[in-house]
Amino acid sequence: MKQALTLGIFSFFSISSFAQSGEVTNAILAQKDGMLLDAKTSIDKASEHEKTKNDTKTWYYKGKIYEAIALDPTLGKQNSDAAKIAFDSYTKAQQLDETAEKPGKYKKDLTEAFASQSLAVAIQNGGIQAYQDKKLSDAYDYFTIYQTIKPLDTLGYVYAAQMALAKDDYKNAKEAYTKGMTKTGYISPEILTNLLYIYKTVESEKDLNKALEIARLGKSKYPNNANFVNQEVDILEKSGKLTEAITNLESIIQKGDKKVENYLLLGSLYEKNKELDKAKESYRSALAVNPNSFEANYNMGALIYNPAVDIIKTVRNMGVSDYQKKGKQMEAQAKEVIKISLPYFEKAYEVKSNDFTTKKTLKEIYASLGMTDKANALK
Repeated sequence: MKQALTLGIFSFFSISSFAQSGEVTNAILAQKDGMLLDAKTSIDKASEHEKTKNDTKTWYYKGKIYEAIALDPTLGKQNSDAAKIAFDSYTKAQQLDETAEKPGKYKKDLTEAFASQSLAVAIQNGGIQAYQDKKLSDAYDYFTIYQTIKPLDTLGYVYAAQMALAKDDYKNAKEAYTKGMTKTGYISPEILTNLLYIYKTVESEKDLNKALEIARLGKSKYPNNANFVNQEVDILEKSGKLTEAITNLESIIQKGDKKVENYLLLGSLYEKNKELDKAKESYRSALAVNPNSFEANYNMGALIYNPAVDIIKTVRNMGVSDYQKKGKQMEAQAKEVIKISLPYFEKAYEVKSNDFTTKKTLKEIYASLGMTDKANALK
């Protein structure tokens, strides 16, 4: 009786183990017959049972079945995490295969599985679907997995970075962009611009030295993109290196890049550095390139006009005695300066008549010069 009981228990465990091993076989056969939901049910049971949950075969076929589900137009939408489960299952199979008593049995199959275009498509589709469902963290995870499958494809890095940016995860966005540039060599203006934003403005990631590297990389890769020249100058200025910013920009102009934008930027730097004569010269150079430049005309006009405004303010604050001594002389001096600024503001207004500040300033100038009709015409 005791022997019969022992045999009965042994038989139970043998049958149970065989049954679960049979679930793997059932899953394989169901997949071959196109019955993916039945295959899913069987392989899920096998991957949870004590006797088969540590078998490489179980996880390899779980990967294949879930990959097929992910690629099915209907089932893929109903099982939005299928592609990720497929990848995780292949990864688990790889780990088990490497530590098995006879390692490497599934090495070739797993290598092919990870390298297959079908898995890449499944992961990519999973990321796109997650994004459309507004599951940004899931989308980020999918595109990060895609990087593992297709390390030389820019898509995984750029999309992962964009998902991270969309959820204000600037650290991971920065890392995805940087990793992508290193791995693929792909460096676009958009990537560099986004990195500049992160390094310059995001408090937790701010690093002006890194920002300067990115700006200079952009200037090197895209010499016709004025944004990177402007960014370099702006970063140098923010870093307290105004003289270096001026020197760099002068060098660019001397090498033949005589764009209006460069002269305008140089003029503004000279203004900030209190080198007003050089600022005027820069704006004159800009006007020589394009006489119709709104910015060059306005900046030149303002540079001439503002000191006259300061003189007028000083006169208005004078006492009677001081005014009698030098007030009228200073007013006349201011008026002559204002006359010099007038043509620049008139040209700026001609180019951009809807600019409120230009219109307001021009009206004030006309009034101060006694040109009442022209002042009244600017309503």
